[in-house]
Amino acid sequence: MSTNNFAFENRCIVVEDDDFTFENVPKHLEYVQGSNRNYPSYYLDKYRHRFYTLDIVITAAYYSGACIDYTPNDKYLDCIYECRNYVSNRDADDIFDDIYADFKAYKPKKRELRKLVRDAYNAKLGNYKPFDALFEFLFALEKVEADKILDKIRDDYGYTEVRKIANFCNGEALYEPIKEHQAV
Repeated sequence: MSTNNFAFENRCIVVEDDDFTFENVPKHLEYVQGSNRNYPSYYLDKYRHRFYTLDIVITAAYYSGACIDYTPNDKYLDCIYECRNYVSNRDADDIFDDIYADFKAYKPKKRELRKLVRDAYNAKLGNYKPFDALFEFLFALEKVEADKILDKIRDDYGYTEVRKIANFCNGEALYEPIKEHQAV
């Protein structure tokens, strides 16, 4: 049984084996805990703590090379779980204020954000849909900036971005280069 060469969630900026040989690759020392052992991932050092809801990573390919991508990181919303369980005296408005302050640079819609925070705060135990909705809202805000960073990395290092166009029954995949400014 074969497998896909690249494992990615959002974008696949290809780093060839020669790029590693000639050190044409961003610095990446810290291993992402819990990443798939067949596709180990490392954080790109320069962007390690730049975002709240995503991480920019380089993931080893199965056969050769690697892929630069950004992946979701939902640990940011742990504060809502902790506050809901009476660990602190904070309410939904306090949490909204903190989240709004953290994401102010992205200019989120206050009314929509406040509703999402309240829904998540008041959700019944085991109902994760409001948390997912809040996370998707925040992730979408940061995704725009992450895309700009990945575009810059791709251009600065001379990498090629690909997308999967076919997945065969034996597990193999077919990729094609994405042309400049082509939507994914």
